[in-house]
Parts: sequence; C-alpha cells; structure tokens
Amino acid sequence: MKKILSIAMLLVLVLSMAIVPASAAERTNVLTLDTTEFWLEFGIKGGISKHVIEYMFDGVAYYNSNDASTYCDNQVADGKNPYKDGTIMKYDIDGDPGAKETPYYAGIQLKLDKVYTVDGFKMYVASAINGIIDTTNFDGVDILVSKTGEAGSWTKVYSETELVCGKKYKIETTTLEDGTELQTCYIEADFAPIEAQFIAYGLTDSRCTANWEKIVATGIFEAKGKEVPADYDAYFNTVRPDYWRVAEIQLFEADPNNPVAPTTTAAPATTAAPATTAAPATTAAPATTAAPATTAAPAQTPTTADMMPIACVALMMAAAACLMLRRKFN
Repeated sequence: MKKILSIAMLLVLVLSMAIVPASAAERTNVLTLDTTEFWLEFGIKGGISKHVIEYMFDGVAYYNSNDASTYCDNQVADGKNPYKDGTIMKYDIDGDPGAKETPYYAGIQLKLDKVYTVDGFKMYVASAINGIIDTTNFDGVDILVSKTGEAGSWTKVYSETELVCGKKYKIETTTLEDGTELQTCYIEADFAPIEAQFIAYGLTDSRCTANWEKIVATGIFEAKGKEVPADYDAYFNTVRPDYWRVAEIQLFEADPNNPVAPTTTAAPATTAAPATTAAPATTAAPATTAAPATTAAPAQTPTTADMMPIACVALMMAAAACLMLRRKFN
C-alpha cells in the first residue's frame, strides 16, 4: 500500500509541474519589424520630426517622453483651431475625405506579411503621471482589421470614446535599467478569431475635449503639480489637442489550444463597398462575419487558462490526500 501511495504522489507532482507553466503561456504578437510594413495614413500632418511609423511596432512597448524612439508622434493635418471649432476634415478608414458624418480625424493602416488568424490587440499610447491618466492621450479610437485591405472589407474589433475623460485607460509600469519607472497608458481587447492581413486605427477624438468638468476630474493637473486652468479656453491655449502619440501596437495570433474569451464582439464590416457593389442584400451579412452568438459566452465555455487554477488546486488537494493516507499507513 505504501508503494502505491508513493507512486500516486509522484504522478500528482509531475502533473502539477506540467500544468503550471502552461497557464502562463505568452501570446504571439504578429506586429513586428520582420512582419509589418506601413501601408496608408490619412489626416496626419507631414514633416513631423518624431513621426516614425516603425516605432509603433519595433518591440518597445512603453512610452518615454525623453526618448523619441519609443513613440510615433502625430498631428491632425488641419491643426488645432479647426479641431476646436468643428470645421476639421474627417475621413473614412480607407482615407477618403468626406462630410462630417465620416468618423475619423486621422488614421493609419499597417500590412502584415501574410494572413493571420487573430483574436486580440494591445495598444500603448502615451503617459500616466503618478497613476493618473494624462490628458495628452487621445480620447476616442476604433481598431479595425481586414483580410484584403479593400474598401468594404474592414471589421471593427474595438471602439471606445472618452478614454481620458472617462479614465478608461489601463496603466502599465516599466522600470528602466537606471531604475526610472515609466507609466504608460494602454488599451486592449480580445475578440472572436478572425482572418486579417491588415490592421488600422481611426481617431474619433484626439485629446479629451468633450467635457471640461471631466477633464478636471481626472486629477491630472494636481498630479503634475499644476494649478487647474480657469476654463477650457485657458487649457486649450496651453496644449495642442491636435497632437497624439502611439508607443506600440500589438496584434495577437489566435492559439486554438488556448482560446481567449472575447471582451468585445467583432462588428460586421463598417465601411461601405464601392457603389457598384454596395447593395445591402448582397454585402450586409453580419451573421457570417461577426458570429457573436457562438463566441460571446465566456461564462459557459471557460478557456484553458481559466481551467488551469482549478486543475492545480485539484492536484494539490490530491497530493495532500495521498500524504495523509501514507502517514496513516505508516
């Protein structure tokens, strides 16, 4: 009996060692310097010295205001005054300018070396100050993916507004070799697996401008050790709301062995195909592209990662039981 219990304990320990590392598996980011190329940008002013597209996928996933190689600087082409008074030009995700109903002040498209099945993204923006989201971050953005990059092919996998005003950014701390701690704001989301060779972002709001009370409520002025400006006009004159920065964009390849629970449901194609093919009866088929009904049930279909802690606890309890039984038979 003692021999049987010893063998059982050994098996439990071996299984525990095999399971624990699996729960910490890292996701594969397909947006790298080796796989990605710049494809298109629109609504962005040229001639900016720090405007280097490659910095957004060079593997440096943090923001350092003292190191321009950690971020890509951008400016809305029309400048700050049209942005403030509402006369600024807007575009669709393909970069076509239009009336005010088009959603984006500016945006960019990146192309991958091949089609990947992807299921999540993470986008590092600019800084946080003493744990408070900095108002220099942009306030609204859409993330879209496409298999072909053609008009009408884009699927919106993330859309959020009031990121600053609503304090919706998350904050990640990076410690440099000299001990400097950097706080970088980021957004992220997981979605149902989808084939994509292109990823794009469209800026729906640059700086936090929607509500002066909300800007003050972020607490960023106190965090910076500055007095709160008297009103929005006074604030506007001290910043450039037409500027924004992106430190890094990551796009994660779907792993069929470790599926993720979607935090957002991929919307149907959000851009209209050319007029000759834009008949709703033949193109508007959200049920075949978004498939929310089959993916939006994380509570009922736990992922492998969700099950790992349960499996580990069960194995630990089994080991404890074997130990108690062995002591009893001793």
